[in-house]
Amino acid sequence: MAEFEFAGMTFRGGKIVVILTALSTLGGGAWGAFEFYNDYRNMKEQIESYVAPDMSHIDQELAVQNETMLSLQETVGQLSAKLDLIEDRLTEDMDKVEQLARRVDDQTNVTQRELRDDVYSIEQKVNERMRTLDQDLRTTRKELEEKMQIILDNPLNN
Repeated sequence: MAEFEFAGMTFRGGKIVVILTALSTLGGGAWGAFEFYNDYRNMKEQIESYVAPDMSHIDQELAVQNETMLSLQETVGQLSAKLDLIEDRLTEDMDKVEQLARRVDDQTNVTQRELRDDVYSIEQKVNERMRTLDQDLRTTRKELEEKMQIILDNPLNN
């Protein structure tokens, strides 16, 4: 077995392993602390040397866009007002057209009724005239037949 003596103390086997483990842990911790401190120093230098970028051009662009948006809002407002006016006029025109169509429809109905009445009246007159003519024709025929019979019955005729 291996022995190790340090500061009047003797270490053997398992204790040596424990001491080596403790020493390596202390070395690793010291190395980690050094790396952390080194990263801290590098970051501190970067933070101290940081210069904020110039953002004035963005402010100018935002101002231009804001003016453009205001102009567009004004234009949209004007167009909306014009659209409302056009819609009102169109509604008025549609009402006028509808009223005119109703008047035309009413007048057409009246004209059709008058025409039917006139045609019916003419038919009645024609039928009456036809009856009268037919009656006159029968009467004339009868008279003619009677006269012919008289002529035929006349003995002097032969």
